[in-house]
Amino acid sequence: MLWDYLSFVIGNWDGEVVIMGDFIEVRDISERFGSIFNKHGTEAYNSFIVNAGLVEVPLGGCSFTWCYKSSKKMSKLYRFLIFDNLMCSCLSISSTSLDRFLSDHRPVIMREVHYDYGPIPFKFFHYWFELDGFDKLVEQTWLEANMNDQNSYSKFINKLKYMKEKIRIWARLHKESLNSRKSILKAELADLDGVIDKGEGSDADGHRRQEGDENSKYYHGVLNKKRGHLTILGVLVDGIWMESPHLVKHKFFEDFENRFEKPNKSRILLEMDFVKRISLEQNDDLEREVSNEEIKRAVWVCGINKAPGPDGFYRQYWDIIGNDVVDAVKWFFCMERSRKERSSFVDPQQLGFSALSTRSFPLSPKSVPGQSVRLLQIRPNTPVIDIFGHIVLHKVQPLC
Repeated sequence: MLWDYLSFVIGNWDGEVVIMGDFIEVRDISERFGSIFNKHGTEAYNSFIVNAGLVEVPLGGCSFTWCYKSSKKMSKLYRFLIFDNLMCSCLSISSTSLDRFLSDHRPVIMREVHYDYGPIPFKFFHYWFELDGFDKLVEQTWLEANMNDQNSYSKFINKLKYMKEKIRIWARLHKESLNSRKSILKAELADLDGVIDKGEGSDADGHRRQEGDENSKYYHGVLNKKRGHLTILGVLVDGIWMESPHLVKHKFFEDFENRFEKPNKSRILLEMDFVKRISLEQNDDLEREVSNEEIKRAVWVCGINKAPGPDGFYRQYWDIIGNDVVDAVKWFFCMERSRKERSSFVDPQQLGFSALSTRSFPLSPKSVPGQSVRLLQIRPNTPVIDIFGHIVLHKVQPLC
């Protein structure tokens, strides 16, 4: 059989292996449409791949590489199979199916492409609160981060960025110290085992360590392969394969924007006075400047165990950073628009204006009948969005 011959060739080859082509067989029933699925052939095909130590390179573009002229039959026949360790060492390897022209088969190309989607969200762990020296680090870092910026919100973000860098350095040093301590303890434990067993258990201990290293290497390889499979290689838009991170992000943004935007439908226009109106006192309460107590209450309502973002960081160190948080929130209320900023500490993308709520209703007793007052609209992934949302909710909810 073909699989036996390929296994023989691979077994006698000294080096990395990359197999490509049309194998006439599929690996799963989902890879064949409109034709008979051969279960036994699929099992033999998958067994060959596993026994040979091969893995399939993730395919981007169209899912099917062959299509009948009437499009009633489609299959995924072309694929790249490479050695497992090659996939682990080259995580950026991917394949893409291209457009077909005269042939009913789609050409498939394999290449190594590195994708950069910008800084990943900064991870903040609660157990850091319990470590010696972390509280002092936060206090010293925040006090020495003197940002000369009249924009309170920009100043707050820059101080968070500075804090992130300091915590990253501290976390790396703490991890190195912890690993060093672990190594010392393991060495002492090995010496004690040798004394207790009088040398009889040294071989067994070494064998256990070797097995542990092999298991660790195996599971790291599994995680790396899974991470590679979950990587977004690109998107197919109107038959065009886009790989640029900027274009991919823009396409995702457009897709979700279309899903959640307000339906563009004509509605009945009521030319009449609304019976339910707020009083002058309520109107003044909505328009007055937000107080420090309201901001602090909103921070406490946000909780300490939510992601993404520095969970519990604001509450834990409110005495240190509270004034800056208050200034940033007040600036947010005063400005109609915010300039674009980025901070991977709290995982914002870029500041902008998207709907905070699709509901609008007349708030001011001075408004023209039928005219609604719209609240400040912000993108829901900025550093103070949770605080801002709870303050607005606390003000508006009693009026609904």
